[in-house]
Amino acid sequence: MTLSVLNCTRCGGLGEVPHWRNDGTKVQCTCCDGRGTFEAPDLEQLCAAIKGRKPRTVRSKRPDDPRAWFLWRMVRFHTGKDVTLPMTATIAIEGDPFKPTLDAAAKVIAMHFTGKESIGSARWRHAIHGESPADLAILNTPVTDGDKPFEERLELE
Repeated sequence: MTLSVLNCTRCGGLGEVPHWRNDGTKVQCTCCDGRGTFEAPDLEQLCAAIKGRKPRTVRSKRPDDPRAWFLWRMVRFHTGKDVTLPMTATIAIEGDPFKPTLDAAAKVIAMHFTGKESIGSARWRHAIHGESPADLAILNTPVTDGDKPFEERLELE
C-alpha cells in the first residue's frame, strides 16, 4: 500500500502551529500553507521538470517548484556538480513528509547519471571523518560549477 497523502511534519496535520510568542495562540503553518497534509510527489513530473537538454544532465536553471528545486539540487549534490550543503533547497520543502522519497529519488538519478554513489556525500565524509572515497579523483574536482543559483552563492563566501 502506498500512501498518497501524509501529514505535515511541522504541524502534524493540524494546519496551524503555536504562535512564536507561545502565548497559546496559533497561526497558519507556513510549511503546508495551512492544509495540514502533503500529496505524494509525482516523480515523473518532477524528473521532467529537472531534465537537462543533454542526456544524463539536469537543467542549468533552478526550477521554481520547491519539490523540483529540492530534487534538482540534490541530484547536483549527489553527482558532484555542486557539493556545497543544500541548505536552501532543504528549507524550501520544510515540513514535507515526502522529503526522504525525494532524496532517495535524487540518489537513484545521480547513480544513473554517474554510475557512482553520492559524490557530494563522499566528499563530506572525507572532510568531516577523514574517510577516503573509493575514487580519490573526486577530491580534486571543483566545489561547484557555473550553474549555482545566485541565492545559494552566499554559501561560497
